[in-house]
Amino acid sequence: MLKQLLFILGVILPVTMSAQDYVWTGAGGTHDFFDESNWQDPVSDENPVSGAIDPGLNIDLSLVVEDVSQTIVASGDISIGSGSLSIAGASLSGTTFSHGDLFIHEEGYVLFSGSTPLGSTVKIDFQRGLGWVKLPEMIPADLLNNHQASFLISGNAASYPDNIRIDNYYDGGALVRPNLSSLAPLTIYDEQALQGNQSSVSVDDVHSGSAIPGNLNNSIASFALKRGFMATLARNDDGTGISKVYIASEEDLVLSELPENLKNSISFIRVIPWNWVSKKGIGGNVTGLDETWHYNWSNAGVSNIERENTPMSWGKGGADDPSDIELYKSKYKTAHVLAFNESDNCEDQSGQYGDLCNTDVAVATYENLMKTGLRLVSPSGRENAPFGWLKEFYDKATAQNVRIDVIGVHWYDWGSNPKNSPNADPQQVFNRFKNYLQQVYDLYQLPIWITEFNANINRTTSVNKAFMELALPYLESLDYVERYAWFEPFSDVADYYNGNGNYTDVGLFYKNLNSMPSIPEPTLNSTNNLDQNFSSDDTAIWSDEAENGIPGGGTVLKTGCANASGTEFISLEPGASSTLTYNSVNMLAEGSYFLTIYHFNASDVTLNCMINGSATKVILKASNWCYQGAPGKTTVSVDLQNGLNELQFYDNENVAVLLDRFELFGSLSTDIQNAFVKKWSFYPNPVSHTLRFNCASSIPGVTIYNLNGEVVLIKQNVKELNVSSLLPGIYFIQSGHQTDKFFKK
Repeated sequence: MLKQLLFILGVILPVTMSAQDYVWTGAGGTHDFFDESNWQDPVSDENPVSGAIDPGLNIDLSLVVEDVSQTIVASGDISIGSGSLSIAGASLSGTTFSHGDLFIHEEGYVLFSGSTPLGSTVKIDFQRGLGWVKLPEMIPADLLNNHQASFLISGNAASYPDNIRIDNYYDGGALVRPNLSSLAPLTIYDEQALQGNQSSVSVDDVHSGSAIPGNLNNSIASFALKRGFMATLARNDDGTGISKVYIASEEDLVLSELPENLKNSISFIRVIPWNWVSKKGIGGNVTGLDETWHYNWSNAGVSNIERENTPMSWGKGGADDPSDIELYKSKYKTAHVLAFNESDNCEDQSGQYGDLCNTDVAVATYENLMKTGLRLVSPSGRENAPFGWLKEFYDKATAQNVRIDVIGVHWYDWGSNPKNSPNADPQQVFNRFKNYLQQVYDLYQLPIWITEFNANINRTTSVNKAFMELALPYLESLDYVERYAWFEPFSDVADYYNGNGNYTDVGLFYKNLNSMPSIPEPTLNSTNNLDQNFSSDDTAIWSDEAENGIPGGGTVLKTGCANASGTEFISLEPGASSTLTYNSVNMLAEGSYFLTIYHFNASDVTLNCMINGSATKVILKASNWCYQGAPGKTTVSVDLQNGLNELQFYDNENVAVLLDRFELFGSLSTDIQNAFVKKWSFYPNPVSHTLRFNCASSIPGVTIYNLNGEVVLIKQNVKELNVSSLLPGIYFIQSGHQTDKFFKK
């Protein structure tokens, strides 16, 4: 009888009803926010009266959503009267929020998809740090200028960018969330499947070595990363070496088991906020084209409310000093850094300075960018670079565990003699562009950023515009193209604006093109060039820096070397008393292993080694001085015992031996191509006439196959190989169990 009376009073006199807590149960069997049967008074177990939670009508109830796995859907306007709406550990997808108070607690995620999603009187209070409000139809500037006052941080006024972030949300949208240093979006565990000891990792700062929370340095086996963040994990405490980037864009990312080469080996972590950009971007400071990202061929740019600035280390001077790294780390609203601009050109652009066109120098300088904890884009070279200079750079980087996440390219159709074809058929230009991109992707199997391209400065505006109309929709459709930036020739050809500041037809087409998300995946285990080194068959089971050994006699610690790991290395001075000892290499099984020694020396030297009392000699071939490029590396087989092993390195000749670092690999399979134990490599690639092999002795035999798997050439006992008889295209070269790819020009 009492319940009936309360129901009648609730129906007849709703305006007199006092605020009351109702908790989402989903008992109504739907995910409908406006279905009263999904809400319940936790004290009386009663549902709200019919009509108490309706679209567009003031809701005078305190509604609480907590720890709900399914997204709650509000197909209509939410208007809160004297009550409130609180969300924690749940997601709400609605159209508009026109009035009232919304409290977002930990892991409360809200989407309002309407074209005018927020009313002028709403208050949205972020009570805890991890949560967001997503507004896909409201541009960031509109939100900042007209709605910033609607947001609070724990009851205090929000101030952009001090305590609140307004990020891009793809093409024309915004995402709002707290900007607090106390955020800890990553949880790390020392056992698989999120088990064992755990600790939280805060945002923005670099955590390395003993500073990794929870004493979990070299002890991380699994992790959980909250949505809206990116994490970079690396073996070396400065961010170099085997490493990987993980992105939790729209959903939480849970990794139950790290790759073998990272498991229990992580000494570097950096977590940063993600920013949601579209593919279409701009090179330079041109504005007004509805782009969400740009770069300006330098590391001096800044992001603004409308777009992300992606910094570029244009040349060597952008990555050869610790202050450069700190600058990149300080960048707001960016998760990437672009490497060198046309460093393949020794006569022009960045390649003419600091010997950067030398791939050894380029790799050694580029390696410093890994210390930023950002996702890395390779040098962007001239259009032939991916099949020559960049491939050499890539191979050397991979061999030295230098990470490349994205391949950068330029394309201007120079291979078609554009100076003599000003009125070229745009369809044919487009066909060449498509083929080019496919060849690059086939070669590297990594995402591509096209940081400069057009149909060529020597061609007419009409050809460029027609090419753009073909190319841009195609780029939007390609999964492997993450970003692109049309290059405005600045020559009255294919410009965005005319002399009066009005859009040209080219500019209007670029502006009006709706661009797809750059990375549409809700989570991304980002592919990189080092993935081939993550196989359990070639696990790096131990690594160390030379300066961490036990010096003796004539062993001298050298500091300040830009290209040495950790900027330090050991010099084994001439004389038998010079000894470097490691006595903590603890093996679980005896057997043969592979030891890679990184070294700097201008000429061939002999390194004397003592492995558990057994002496051996290792010839270290000439490499570079530490300021001239990457260290050389020599891989040898060593027999190790079960338990503690002692490795000693000493020299009794009349020359110093400069040692940088060591890495030990186990369980190597000859069926796996491994950068550290390749028996041979070759150059140039692409090749016109002769392939030359980097090896001490002749290769017993090589076989070359075309893309159809047909044998086209067999040679025995070679140190170089004449391939001039082959038709242009991609070929595979095999010797023993090792196979590589090359491009015949």
